[in-house]
Amino acid sequence: MFGLAPLRAAAQDGILTDSEADDVASIARRLRIADSLASGRIRVGILGTFKAGKSSLINALLGADVAAVDDLELTAACAVYSAGTDKVVLVEREDGSLTDTPRDVFEHHSAAVRDDPEWWADVVAVHVPVSSSHPFDLVDTPGLGAVTPGRSLRAREALCRCDGVVWVLGADDLGGAEEGRLLDELRRGGMPLVVALNKIDLLDEDEQQEATEWVADTFPWAEHVLPTSAKTRDGGA
Repeated sequence: MFGLAPLRAAAQDGILTDSEADDVASIARRLRIADSLASGRIRVGILGTFKAGKSSLINALLGADVAAVDDLELTAACAVYSAGTDKVVLVEREDGSLTDTPRDVFEHHSAAVRDDPEWWADVVAVHVPVSSSHPFDLVDTPGLGAVTPGRSLRAREALCRCDGVVWVLGADDLGGAEEGRLLDELRRGGMPLVVALNKIDLLDEDEQQEATEWVADTFPWAEHVLPTSAKTRDGGA
């Protein structure tokens, strides 16, 4: 599917004007949607920094504790959650190999990332079946802003293949430079964006309103800003 990097480079090099780049982005967006509709599945990417609450939000959306909240965040792998009843997790590695891994074995490795980092060294993505009737796949991208090399690249590659993005923004940390650059790439690529202003329970009522207005004013091209608390499962979650 159409990538963001060539579009951005063409605009910067003067090959395309800003208006032409926006037109191409609009076409790219329609192609992504058409491809998803043909497959019957919508793919939603989850973006955010390490500890922003991405995995907790996924658990809240799915109504089950399926996403590893802590240790899996330390890897550079994407986790794709799709409806299914299989008892195995499909592990995709850098060499292109796909391995069926029993759920209990996968959960063991997920809970022991610090003790067994070699197992995760070349993992690109894990495809996890979940008991859900949602007509979409959730893609949990590697947390930005942490030390693992390849996190940002993996996140960008995964998000380029999504039909829309939910940006999980912690109310206690309103974003950084790395997120800003990636969000601008997504915007130029015509990617629909919803901001989940997470950890809203940490703020009082006035602070919640102020934070929500700041996000809406700073990112006017976001289609929605949803104050949420993945911890208490309140709000948009």
